[in-house]
Amino acid sequence: MDDTLNLREIIGKFWARKWFIATCIIIGAALAFVGAKLMTPIYTGEALVQIKPDDPANGASAEAAIRRSPEALPTQVMVLQSRTLARQTIERLQLDRDPEFVVRRDKGNTPAASDAAASPAAPAPPEAPGTAIVDGFLKRLQVTLQPHSNVIAVSFKSSRPTIAALVLNTLVQLYLDQLTNEKNRALAQESERIDQVIVPMLRQKVFLSEADLKTYEQYLTRSNELHARLGQARPDANLLSAADPPLWPSFPKTSMMVMLGGGLGGGVSILLITLIDFLRGGLYTTAQVENALGIRCLGSVPMLPAPHPGWLRSSPLGSRDIGFLEAIRSVELRLRDEDKNAGSRVILVTSALPGEGKTSVAVDLAASLSTDGLSIH
Repeated sequence: MDDTLNLREIIGKFWARKWFIATCIIIGAALAFVGAKLMTPIYTGEALVQIKPDDPANGASAEAAIRRSPEALPTQVMVLQSRTLARQTIERLQLDRDPEFVVRRDKGNTPAASDAAASPAAPAPPEAPGTAIVDGFLKRLQVTLQPHSNVIAVSFKSSRPTIAALVLNTLVQLYLDQLTNEKNRALAQESERIDQVIVPMLRQKVFLSEADLKTYEQYLTRSNELHARLGQARPDANLLSAADPPLWPSFPKTSMMVMLGGGLGGGVSILLITLIDFLRGGLYTTAQVENALGIRCLGSVPMLPAPHPGWLRSSPLGSRDIGFLEAIRSVELRLRDEDKNAGSRVILVTSALPGEGKTSVAVDLAASLSTDGLSIH
């Protein structure tokens, strides 16, 4: 029973300050909304790359065996997010000149004005993108292997949707070009090995046995095939889904931030209410009165705003708050019940400090008793 009463008191305490809590929630949500609108939006471009299954007839058997291994797809993931590929993309799009990607240097590294004036300005040689720019580029890039598939998801974040898509498409195209060049290089190496080592050796043995003749013909055919395929190789991957400029920013999420701001405002208001009730003194509930004074409390009445001058000349109960009237009525009924047992005819209304509403309570209580037909003096 005590737990139920305590829970009711807690709920009543917060319900009495519901407007303060609601105001804090609205303020928190409004601040979060304004903050979300002031933040720089971040757009995320997304692309899908499919790694093709290898055909042993289209390349060297050793290379095909390596690419069919379980480490093949994770290796391609590492290639897509390698610093070399990132540097090539930055150079291709000249992102090292883009203010969004340029990292500001420390003021201590800036040459003095006098030094700059003394030495004539000379055109600086083109340099590779710095480490800081590449690091920032890789922080925006995310490469993920999709489960149970040979598809790799690639995403890139930028404050401009067109750049988010352009960077991804350029990076994937450079990756595919790199695969094509590697495949052409492997074909050229195999063709060179056959032409310069195997074919001359077999040509010397061609008249020794029929088996050597057949082997010679097979390698000669293979050499002709390789010569025909040089420069015609295709990468073992393709762009499954190109990146389109995103329509909506991936950050910030305005609705989520508003919800979090409102929740934070509500939490702060509850914390403030709890802290204020803990720090302030006085007695505010019937339970506190009974525990502190050791006497029975007949009831409590809500606090009303200060009355205007001359309110006593009007009807005391006519302009009162309904909750206040109900509280006065409850106190009256308990007083009359106590009067039956004690036989008392005198009611004393007092308080610890002046201005706490003794007169108001006495007048309204007398008016309530008089309404019920009792004689009041």
